[in-house]
Amino acid sequence: MPLTVELDVSELAATRFAISPLSETVAGLQQLAGHVRRAVHLPWVRWAEAELARETLDLPGLWPLIAGDRESWPSFLIPAPRGAGPSL
Repeated sequence: MPLTVELDVSELAATRFAISPLSETVAGLQQLAGHVRRAVHLPWVRWAEAELARETLDLPGLWPLIAGDRESWPSFLIPAPRGAGPSL
């Protein structure tokens, strides 16, 4: 099903396409939390779960925001990258 998004000039000028390593990190944590697991990610999920069995991940403030019952996460967790470079 195609999706059409109509933008005016100012909206188009403010549009950015960038890879966000922080967004990928949060999405990975959601995979670990069991949210919308996809078959393509299962090898990584199994590897990460084995690693976390050896050394736990301590995210007491962040984990409830990621692992809760919502389908997405708060936007402040993944701000738009400041530049084109792939760094956190």
